[in-house]
Amino acid sequence: MLLFENIKRCNLEKRFKFVDPEFFANESAHDSEEKAKKLGDIMESVDPMQLIIFPYNESAHWMLAVIDSYEGQCYFFDSTGHDPH
Repeated sequence: MLLFENIKRCNLEKRFKFVDPEFFANESAHDSEEKAKKLGDIMESVDPMQLIIFPYNESAHWMLAVIDSYEGQCYFFDSTGHDPH
């Protein structure tokens, strides 16, 4: 992953928490309850100053959510311009 390698190179690993996109994929073996619990565990374990980087793939299209727990904000990036649902 190019982004992660650049973050490591700049010694910024402690600023970001990456979420495994395979766990949350629609095709994964995990049900909605397992996914919600996993996300809750991530949110509880993250340092308040970390940004959670959450890539998501839906039907061969990648999107990105960035969660800033310190500011209580979630940013959603989608190159197609669709609103999150």
